[in-house]
Amino acid sequence: MKIKYLIAAALIAIGVFAIEFYAENRFPEEEFKFTGLPVFRDQENNYKFFRVGEEVGYYNYTVEQTDMNYLMKCTTNVGIEGGNILLESSYTFNRDFLPIDYDLNVTESGEKTFIKCMFEPGTITTSVTFQNDTVSLEEEIEKDTYLIENSMPSFWEILITSSNIEPGKRYYLNIFIPQSARVIPITLVVEKNTKNIDLDGITYECIVVKESQLELNFYLHEGELILYEDFRQDTALRKIL
Repeated sequence: MKIKYLIAAALIAIGVFAIEFYAENRFPEEEFKFTGLPVFRDQENNYKFFRVGEEVGYYNYTVEQTDMNYLMKCTTNVGIEGGNILLESSYTFNRDFLPIDYDLNVTESGEKTFIKCMFEPGTITTSVTFQNDTVSLEEEIEKDTYLIENSMPSFWEILITSSNIEPGKRYYLNIFIPQSARVIPITLVVEKNTKNIDLDGITYECIVVKESQLELNFYLHEGELILYEDFRQDTALRKIL
């Protein structure tokens, strides 16, 4: 590995450590608790997708109740470097926002990949099918592990607005990411003060939530996630209000 990559990796590690050290000293830890799902509006929620400051696509989602559970359908359509990637997901969850069923179809350059997650007590089995070949991975999970697609704002919006988070506090929890088929621990830090952000010439007062492990920022206005920032990917998604 070239020395510049070693230096870059070291700087990233130092940056994450510094953020976590800062959070541990300034933000007291609280137990993350689910408090109840938000009221879902019967409409499509739309976001503009930006990469390196340039609009490159869109993201949308809907949520509907099905008997005792809920069904969320999401679409991501992004054009990058002359190509296009389409993500179509279907997620069924219960009243505690815990997984019942998950499917993701990925279309890139005409090739399709199918991801399916199957849930049993204590385990998640993820099957990935590409060109008629299927590989299955099994991951052990603890109780109350939430399924989150880290690049899809709707999962984060529901998780955060269904919880007990308060300004000036930090919270530890585990999430399962289907596209990497693994469970990771994350830390949500809620800034003590709100922040005003400008979207399309309108100023919104937002609660700011940060996640250091994945290097994400979330800006919530009146219970809606209106801006999502991913610093590793240099991407952002802005809700169309």
